[in-house]
Amino acid sequence: LAMPATPSSSQGGNELEDLLLEELLESPGGAKAGTEPLEDAAPRSGERSQTEQPAAAKKARLEQYCPPHPGYMGGICIRCGMIKEQEREKDGNLPIGSHQSIQQGMDRGHGRYGSNGAGNDEHLTLDYIHHGLEVSKEEAERLRGETKRKAIRAKKLLLVLDLDHTLLHSTRMTDVSEQDAQVLHGMLEKQSVDAPMLFHLGHMNMWTKFRPGIREFLEKAKALFDLHVFTMGDKMYAKEMEKILDPSGSLFRGRVASSSDANSDMMKDLDVLLGSDDMMVILDDTLGVWPKHKANVIQMKRYLFFPACAVKFGASGSSYMEMGGDEDAKTGALACAFQVLKRSHAMFFKEGSHNDIRECLATLRSRILQGCCILFSRVIPKDVNHEMHPAWVLAKQMGAVCVNDICDEVTHIVAGGSTSKTDWGKQKGKFIVSTEWLHACGFSWTKCDERKFRYSTSTGKTAQLFENEAKAVEAAKAAAGRSA
Repeated sequence: LAMPATPSSSQGGNELEDLLLEELLESPGGAKAGTEPLEDAAPRSGERSQTEQPAAAKKARLEQYCPPHPGYMGGICIRCGMIKEQEREKDGNLPIGSHQSIQQGMDRGHGRYGSNGAGNDEHLTLDYIHHGLEVSKEEAERLRGETKRKAIRAKKLLLVLDLDHTLLHSTRMTDVSEQDAQVLHGMLEKQSVDAPMLFHLGHMNMWTKFRPGIREFLEKAKALFDLHVFTMGDKMYAKEMEKILDPSGSLFRGRVASSSDANSDMMKDLDVLLGSDDMMVILDDTLGVWPKHKANVIQMKRYLFFPACAVKFGASGSSYMEMGGDEDAKTGALACAFQVLKRSHAMFFKEGSHNDIRECLATLRSRILQGCCILFSRVIPKDVNHEMHPAWVLAKQMGAVCVNDICDEVTHIVAGGSTSKTDWGKQKGKFIVSTEWLHACGFSWTKCDERKFRYSTSTGKTAQLFENEAKAVEAAKAAAGRSA
């Protein structure tokens, strides 16, 4: 029952192969059904061995179990060994299971399938798990169900991690000035050899900087979640980042998807990860790349260490290199994210809960600004439906009540400019904060101290923090790590 061999495989492939083999054992021809395995059964007395059986008889026996075919490895059915395109076999030109037949199946499988993470109408391509692997929709659902059952038994959820600007930041060497390169080489010499945070990847023509607290975060998250990676960087970049993030292979176990696994619109989709949507949490700095799964996303504050990428996101001068510092590992984004993950995990497995992680996240998010009544001043353009504006939506998701007009119930005025509303707020002693306050509450999942985000004319430009989603997605794709 061994699956057809392919030239390359990842550590994550072993886990999936185990699930596929379990299905075979439970199938009508499997050992659990009380009959011999397809290839390993010993011939009865007086019977010829399977290798001696005529091709037609062998074909008839295989067709007891297929179709439907559960999936293909390199174009070969993982259950019966038939190639995906059998026109020549049906004509009797090639014996089923022959070396030539298998080789043609491998040739068809490599490069032809797996070019798109969405797969085709009948099969889902899982190239990131094992090169040339694709499974039927039915098999994909079975695998999702089995993954869910195993996760519940282990009291673990699934965590999908973005790379760029979430866990780390990479930039091309050509985007680093000579002066900045000197600073970076100085950092390399001073950093710990045992736990480096900065990497000079000459063979990739790239610098990579880990986000502070990344190692502690991954180790703690591993105890509660099965970790996956999904990056918009290409496969070569994804594998290189896997090497430096997880040199032992104990964190991700090969579960690393890249841009080649994205759907036809070059967006990220949970379907390719073979997890159940109601058990998967996503950490990503760009919400818009998950159009079908926004309810699963914990949006991270974008980590910008190198100046060049800060410019791409319209945040020139705000990179940590330019500011001469770095994020605090103890109070930074990863530390905040882990607290949310820990709370949502506990809520999911609490007796009597709804057992849908999206509901858990929504409940936790709705408590952040509970009891607050927000009035916006020069944040939402007049020609825009206020209830659809990102600022309004974010405030509502965090549990705040939003109003259009002055009223006694108002507790906060979120301002992008001075108006009669802000003048009224000053007279009434209301909190008058910049839009950064709303974002800070969203990123930290807690009501932040308003005194640190008081509005002044110098902070008026912060209304631009509510970026155009389409532009943010394009910037994220452009800034994603790519192999040179």
